[in-house]
Amino acid sequence: MPDPDLKALRARAHPLVPALIVGEAGASDGLLDELDRMLAAQELVKVRFATKDRVQRKRELQELIDGTGSRVVLAIGKVATYWRAGAATRPNNITEGEATPEAAPTA
Repeated sequence: MPDPDLKALRARAHPLVPALIVGEAGASDGLLDELDRMLAAQELVKVRFATKDRVQRKRELQELIDGTGSRVVLAIGKVATYWRAGAATRPNNITEGEATPEAAPTA
């Protein structure tokens, strides 16, 4: 990603409030699923890590990257902001293997 794009993402990420908290036990499958859903909807999601151990926090940060296919655009202390291109920025607005939504029935 070119630096200007990264700078723009960091600027958008800065005012965000953490939407998820990774507890002392680490990232669960449910947390990974929720982060995946949030990234699909919002592109940028800020996450707070509860652990005080820097090495464990770095390991959990990488686990979330691997589990969601995202990228960290900003990490300061116990907070990291993850980015993944959302539907608006993906080619044809559909990812590989993603089903198109069915039309909602009219009332």
